[in-house]
Amino acid sequence: MPNWQPVEAVAAAFRGAGFVDVTVTDLTPQVKLSAEQILAAASNRLLLMKLDAAVGHPESALFEGHVHGAIACSKGLLNGAITYGFVAARRPPR
Repeated sequence: MPNWQPVEAVAAAFRGAGFVDVTVTDLTPQVKLSAEQILAAASNRLLLMKLDAAVGHPESALFEGHVHGAIACSKGLLNGAITYGFVAARRPPR
């Protein structure tokens, strides 16, 4: 996902905008089970889509793209290529 920024880049942007108490939390371990479930469901859906297409009922390219995206993101989370993070910051008093 080329437009996603690393959490440290987001944190730096907050600091650069004057926010304070910027914290970064890596939630990747907590979303691993969800990524595994999404990967399984999307992989199953992709198989069904291939079977449907083989009998003349293809799915829309837009929907198929979302299924491939779900598979890619899930694999990325599971193999460490993508991290799932949370960035919190506080605006200082004016």
